[in-house]
Amino acid sequence: MYTKLTLEISPSAETDFREIWQKIAKFGHREASKTIQKIAYKIYTLEYLAYQYPEVLESGLFGLPYRQLDCENYQILFQVDKNHVQVLRII
Repeated sequence: MYTKLTLEISPSAETDFREIWQKIAKFGHREASKTIQKIAYKIYTLEYLAYQYPEVLESGLFGLPYRQLDCENYQILFQVDKNHVQVLRII
């Protein structure tokens, strides 16, 4: 059984989310909405599956180990500890 983690989305990730929608919406709102829904779904799976994704090797150089989840053409960067997962950026 998986333990549910507390999910937090950083202000930077929220900004990334809005900018992704605006960028794609130039070509169509429907496509932008589909992409945003896919990214949001992946983010919410982190509540249960965050430890499944490997740490990014280079992240240790910055002193902040983080993990990466790919979705569409984007990467969701996040940190996880015992009871908490924080989405840092969506790039």
